Amino acid sequence: MLRRHGRSGQVAPINYPAPPLAQTRLPQEAFKTIVRAGPNEMPAYPEPVLSDRELADIYAYVRSLPARARPGTFRC
Repeated sequence: MLRRHGRSGQVAPINYPAPPLAQTRLPQEAFKTIVRAGPNEMPAYPEPVLSDRELADIYAYVRSLPARARPGTFRC
């Protein structure tokens, strides 16, 4: 099964692989390049649509998301 980022950045099914965004290790500049280019089915978000400041805020947000739980673990 292939995965996408999902609502909470923790991966969900889709037609091509995508890494989880939660607690991403992707450098901010690489994240920015991907968001600006919109690879595969992902839409591109150029600066007139999404400012560099907004993009930096989004990057900080996805880095703050909890990681996906390991199978068999329970989190409250």
